[in-house]
Amino acid sequence: MQEKYQLVLERVQAITIDICLIIVLMFTFTITLEYFENAPNWIRASLFSGLFLLYEPICSTFGATLENYFLDIRVRKNSNLGKQINLIQAFIRYFFKMLFG
Repeated sequence: MQEKYQLVLERVQAITIDICLIIVLMFTFTITLEYFENAPNWIRASLFSGLFLLYEPICSTFGATLENYFLDIRVRKNSNLGKQINLIQAFIRYFFKMLFG
């Protein structure tokens, strides 16, 4: 079976658009929280850090982030390209992705 890896440019495009999506979601959270008078800071911190830390690992367990899906980039196990990675593997992958850029 021929393995197909995406070009670096396609991966950078996907990451850039995913980051823009995260920024839009952060602005949406901010605007939504403005409607609540005394929203505790821990709720704000939880929403923002949760979005930043959980978006990619959770989406990766389903096979792709939003932009990866549109660019036909899929996250699969190296040992079996037909299977998706599990949540623990997604967090490990995300950790090393953040560590090495």
